[in-house]
Amino acid sequence: MNVKPLIYGYLREDLVSHANQVEEWDRQIREFASAEGFDMGTVFAEPPNRMWSAFATLMIELKRSECHDVAVPALPHMHRPGSASPTAMVELLFVEAHAVVWVADPAATRIGMNTTEPPTLRRNGG
Repeated sequence: MNVKPLIYGYLREDLVSHANQVEEWDRQIREFASAEGFDMGTVFAEPPNRMWSAFATLMIELKRSECHDVAVPALPHMHRPGSASPTAMVELLFVEAHAVVWVADPAATRIGMNTTEPPTLRRNGG
């Protein structure tokens, strides 16, 4: 029996630029997870009027499930407005939940970026 690793998704609805973008991002994350051999869990969508509620729930779920992977549609979804560091949320996920962030880039084939390390591409299985 081959057990796939679990991955969660995270996106920020305040970054939407057109009507169907949240659905497109959700599909992008799910397609990435499938292509990379992950078992897709919940995609946590951060509503614009309740910033950080979905991120807090994601953090709790990562710790509860011992999942160590999160996919985002693009790196700006991991930027906390007002923060001096564009990777503060990535660092928090890594330190608090031992999770790495994958950028589910539709232009890349079967590649996700591990944003907790210097710019290198992380492929499925290593």
